[in-house]
Amino acid sequence: MPIHRLSLVFRGRLSAVPAVLWRQHAPVASVSVAPDDTVADVRERLMCELIRVLHPDDWQNGHDGAWAPRYLAIVEEAVPGPADAIADPDAPTSPLAAEPWPLAPDPEAYGERAGWWIVVDGTAERELSPAFPTRDLAEQEAERLNRADPHAEWYRHWFAVECEGPEA
Repeated sequence: MPIHRLSLVFRGRLSAVPAVLWRQHAPVASVSVAPDDTVADVRERLMCELIRVLHPDDWQNGHDGAWAPRYLAIVEEAVPGPADAIADPDAPTSPLAAEPWPLAPDPEAYGERAGWWIVVDGTAERELSPAFPTRDLAEQEAERLNRADPHAEWYRHWFAVECEGPEA
């Protein structure tokens, strides 16, 4: 099923996707888009998702590299602009994606809390909690923070994958 075009058909969160999208456009590929994502970031995610949708066995078994050159021009056309430009300046804040993170077992750096756990956001750049002595306690705090996050769904761009002809 050679692909000949990707068309952006929706921007938003999964809960807001109109049901008609699934009926009118099959297959559909979607990629998360954060406020600071560049065109190159979105293109990379779209390439991976496109291969996953069209060639799931190759994608799952790590044999997806041969497909990327074939789809490069189509992905670049679907996500236009300079690679370093912001992909979607109107993209809303990303979900928190809180997760446990181990502190190094280094008493010089962390004192009595060496080897403990903290909670960080999905970028691992922001600490969201004090240190916890166990991973279980840090996981509980991460789950609590994620439940309270008003942006629990990723904002995404949804593309209709238009195919024609036999698979090459």
